[in-house]
Amino acid sequence: MRRPAPPRHPSLWAGTLILALVLVPAALSAVWTPFPPGAIDIAHRLLSPSLRHVLGTDPFGRDVASRLMVATLNSGLVCAAAIALGGLVGIPLGLLGAAPGWGGALVMRIADLGLAFPPLLTAAMLVAAEGTGIAAEIVAIGAFNVPAFMRIARGGALSVLHRDFIAAARVAGRGRVAILLEHVLPNIGAILLVQATLALAIAALSEAGLSYLGLGMPPPLPSLGRILADDQARIFDAPLLVIAPGAVVALLVLGCNLLGDGLRDRLDPTLAPVR
Repeated sequence: MRRPAPPRHPSLWAGTLILALVLVPAALSAVWTPFPPGAIDIAHRLLSPSLRHVLGTDPFGRDVASRLMVATLNSGLVCAAAIALGGLVGIPLGLLGAAPGWGGALVMRIADLGLAFPPLLTAAMLVAAEGTGIAAEIVAIGAFNVPAFMRIARGGALSVLHRDFIAAARVAGRGRVAILLEHVLPNIGAILLVQATLALAIAALSEAGLSYLGLGMPPPLPSLGRILADDQARIFDAPLLVIAPGAVVALLVLGCNLLGDGLRDRLDPTLAPVR
């Protein structure tokens, strides 16, 4: 009997499965949660997991599973918005950096300066300067993703601009902007997608770190880092209160990294198996 062939891109499927496990309940929280996430019930505080409360309750009697669902959605939306902001700013600057001359060199030196600072430190400084809030958090996380998108876009553009079809487009009278939009950008879309997926992993860690430090989204909005900070004192008598949000953050990071690796293997023709 012939054995089924193993999946060609196991990282892609594993990352998709892990993210679905975390994000599907989070998306469901937009319309339904087992209990109101902010409902306080002191009479039922610190309950152990049961059929009624799958992950138990916290020191205020709030359902842990409901709060985790909403916190994951909030953190995920912040990360997605931040990566979108980083891409919208970084990709055009990266394409500009591919231009010959001092202008392109200046743009890339700015990108090098941005990459010299640790991501979480950069985000913390920006949030501290602008004040806490969702908008400030999105801008802070998006800002340190701009240099990475700039370098990826510039490297991809330089590899495409030397190809024959670009020369043919120039001969046909197409301008530089039209060539970048119609020929370069579609050909580097795959590597930009991979970069966005991998950047989501760093953004998830940064968002959790900022919220843990009290620099993220303000209460009463639940976030993964804030739940960790609020319940860390209960790590010995109610360890699930800390393990659960920590596990969600770990799964988000792992899923994004596996998905990014899988997309790279799937979309990069140089990594295709030779037949």
